[in-house]
Amino acid sequence: MNDWIETAGLVSLWLAAILRASAAARHPYQRPLWLGTCLIAVTTTLYQEPVIGTLGRLIGDFNLIDLSRHVSHTITAAVMLYCVLVAVGRQRHIWLLAPAAAATIAATIWLNLSAAPHARSTITTPQLPLIYWLLCFGFYLVADGISVAVCWQYGRRAGPGTLRQSLRIFGLSRLFGCVLWILFPAYLITRRTVLLGYIPSLTGIELLLQAGSVLLPGIDSVRHNLTQRRILWVLWPLWQSMTSAIPNPTPPRRGSRLGALATTNAAVNTRLYRLVIEIRDAGLILRAYVTPATITAAQQFAATHLVSPVDLEAATVACWLHSARQAKLVGSSPHSTVCDISSPGGNTLREEIEFLLSVARFYAGPLPAEFATHHAAEVG
Repeated sequence: MNDWIETAGLVSLWLAAILRASAAARHPYQRPLWLGTCLIAVTTTLYQEPVIGTLGRLIGDFNLIDLSRHVSHTITAAVMLYCVLVAVGRQRHIWLLAPAAAATIAATIWLNLSAAPHARSTITTPQLPLIYWLLCFGFYLVADGISVAVCWQYGRRAGPGTLRQSLRIFGLSRLFGCVLWILFPAYLITRRTVLLGYIPSLTGIELLLQAGSVLLPGIDSVRHNLTQRRILWVLWPLWQSMTSAIPNPTPPRRGSRLGALATTNAAVNTRLYRLVIEIRDAGLILRAYVTPATITAAQQFAATHLVSPVDLEAATVACWLHSARQAKLVGSSPHSTVCDISSPGGNTLREEIEFLLSVARFYAGPLPAEFATHHAAEVG
C-alpha cells in the first residue's frame, strides 16, 4: 500500500549518490558518508522484487540470492558505521568492526546452510531458526544505534551550518533504521502480520532522510551559486553604464547580460569579482567630475526624498555617479581638486558588494535623473 514511499526514497537516494559524486571526489571529508549512501542504495536495490526476479532468472538459486543479500547488508552496516566514525574523527575502536562483521557473516552463513532445506531465506521462511534473524537484525541495530549516538553527539558540538544539520538528519535516518530492526524481531516473536505493513513506509522515510543528509551540502552550494548569479545580474547595468563612460585601454569583454550567467560557477565568481573592481575603478575616475557642492546637494536631495538613513549613502553615490557620468559624456573637464570621497561599502568584498547592490538599485530608479534635473536648475 505504501510501496510508493519506499520507491521515492530509493530513487532519491540514487539521485543523491549521483549528484554528489563529483563533490565527494573533490572533497575527501565528504567521501565516507557518500560511500555509505551508495552502499545503502545498492543494498536496498537488491531487496526490490523486480531485481530479485531478474537475478533469480539469471542465477537460478533464490536462496543463494537471499543469503547474499543478508551478507551484503551486514557488510553495508559495518562500512556505514566505519564511514560515520571516520567522518567525525572517532576511530579509536574502529578495529573492532571488521572482526565483529566477519563473525556475524560466518555465523549467518553457517546457520543458513545447516538449517533444513529451503528455497528462500526470507523472514517468513519457517526453516530458518530465530537466532538467524536475531543475529542479523541485532548487528544492524547495534551499528545503526552507534551511528545515531555518534551523529547526535558530534552534531551538537559542530558549529552552525550544513555539517551540523547533515549529521542530525543522517542520525535521524539511522534512527528509523533502528525502528525497522526492532520491528522485524517483533514480527518473528508475535507473528502479527500487521507489523510488516509499516516496513515500506519506514524504509522510504529512512531513505529520504538519508538522501537529504547527503544533498544538504549540495543545496547550500546551489544556493550560493544562485546568489552569485543574482548579484551579477543586478550589478551588470551599473557596471555597463559606468565603464562605457570612461576610456579603457583594455576594455572589458562585454558579452551579454544573460550569457554571463550561463557559464560555470568559477567563471561567474571571476566575472563578479572583475565587475566589482571595474565599478570601483570607474567610480574613482568619475569622482573627478563632481564637486563637493554636488555631493552635498545629492545627500540633501536623497534625504528630502525620504530615503532611509541606512540607504542614504548608497542613494547619494548613485546620484553623484549619474551626474558625473553625464558631465564626462558631454565633454566637461575634470576638476582640478578631486573630491575626497572615502571608499564606501565596508572593509570586505562581501560588504562592498552589498553596498554596490544598494547603489545599483537607486541608480536604476528615477532618483538620480531627478537629482540631475533639480541640481542643474539650482546651479543655472
